[in-house]
Order: sequence, then C-alpha cells, then structure tokens
Amino acid sequence: MRVLNTGVADLAGIAWLTKQALAPHIRVDLCFKKRYWLNYPTGRPWQDRERLARAADLYHVNASGHALARLPRKPVVLHHHGTAYRNNHQQLNDLAAALGARTIVSTVDLLDYAPADTVWYGAPYDLDWLATHRTPQHGDRIRIAHAPTNRAAKHTATFLRACEGLPVDVVLIERTPWLDALKIKGTCDVLFDQLAYGYGSNAVEAWGMGIPVISGAAPHILERMTAMWGATPFYPATESTLRDAVEAMLDPATRQHWATVGRAHVSAHHSQAAARATLGRVYRELLQ
Repeated sequence: MRVLNTGVADLAGIAWLTKQALAPHIRVDLCFKKRYWLNYPTGRPWQDRERLARAADLYHVNASGHALARLPRKPVVLHHHGTAYRNNHQQLNDLAAALGARTIVSTVDLLDYAPADTVWYGAPYDLDWLATHRTPQHGDRIRIAHAPTNRAAKHTATFLRACEGLPVDVVLIERTPWLDALKIKGTCDVLFDQLAYGYGSNAVEAWGMGIPVISGAAPHILERMTAMWGATPFYPATESTLRDAVEAMLDPATRQHWATVGRAHVSAHHSQAAARATLGRVYRELLQ
C-alpha cells in the first residue's frame, strides 16, 4: 500500500511521526507546501505532489481539502488537528461527504464536531527514542515545563499565577524548534499542558519521557476520555484548581503515580504499534 500524506503544513509533526510508525508495512510519501519554524523533518518538495499522487493508493490529507486540487480522484482520509476544524467543521464535514472520505481527528474534543464514523488517532511516537531525551536535573526545586504555541489558548497567564510563591522553577518553552524543545522538556519534573481541550503532543512527549502531566478539558470531554480509556491520563485541573494541582505535584509519590499512568496511556494509544493498528484498519476499509 502506498499513501500520499499531504497538506499545507505538517501540524505537530504528526505526518512525519506517522510515516515512521507505518514503515516498512505501508509506504508513506510526505509532501507539504510549507515548513514551520518547529522544524519537523520534511518529505518531498511540493512540486512532486502530482507525481506522488499518481503512484498513491490513497490520500491522507491534513487540515483541509485544498491539497487535493488538480489531483486524480482516489480514496481520501481527512485528518483534523484543532482550531481550523473547530471553526470550519461543517464545511469540512460537507467536503468529506462529497468525497466519500473518512475523517480522523487528533484530539478527543474534536469528536464533538465530527461525523459518527470518525476515528480518534493519537499522534504516534517511538517511545524508546522519546525516553532517551529524559535528563532529570535532581535539584532542590521541581521544574515544571509549559510549551504554549498560543498563550491565550493554553492558559499560560493562569498557569504563571498558579505557580507564584511555590517552590517550583517554571520552564517556558516558546519559539523553540522541536528537537531543542524536547531536550529542554526532558530536564523537567512535571509538564503543564492546557485547560481547554484535554491534551496534545506536549503531553504525549512528556509521558514518553516519564514526566507526569497536569491538564484539563470541559467536563463532557473528561467524561468521554474516561469512557474511552477508563480514566484520564493526566492530573485534571481547572482554572480554579490549577494551583492545587501544582502543589500536589510537589509530592514525589504523586509525580511517580501520574508518570506511571501517563506512560501506560502512551504505550496503549500513542505507540507506533497502535498507529499501525488504527490507520491500517482505516486505510483498508477505504480501499475496500
């Protein structure tokens, strides 16, 4: 099977991570129009897109349908990652229906807007490779990381206020290329991810390095996660309880418990084997 994974940009590096997870069982050609400052590994030049499309059995398109322009008609997976889908889900769902495409989403909250047969697909990682980036500092104060791409969306100001006066060192990771950000993250003892949507790639990377995560979501999203997985994999917090959550993480036993919970979650849902099982099934169903 040969797949063309394409779009404007490889959001959160999920396309590249997917290519690594599926090889050598499924060949994935990456072709994106832009490369963002996070510097995820790239694939083929944009001008190769039409040639790669002719060789592909199906298309895996990220965030919108624009990348399908001028390509021959083939089975399509539409993969949505966040704000673009939240704001334009009806238009994108209509496109999926018109194309006979299968929809997948990378965060659980996006299931609110998606067709009934939508599949949640967790970003896949080589977990052994992630673990090599863990370099704890063993200082007197715990280091708590936060890596917002958008401070307002990720409640950064609330987080900074919650940490005031506590014996923690806040490590803000911003405008930093991906591999450099991983190295910094690996020096920390806790990660605060966000409060609105559940969790994202920052949390997955932290869990893969044995680092516990504080995060949050709307009550119905937490209920859906519990129904899907039996429990939430992060220490849950809200704007009013975030300081309590940070204080709880001062306890080494609490940090170890949530690190163990998080590691079990990524092993079950964000490993390369999990990606092969999920996407392999979706691709086969489309081709049939």
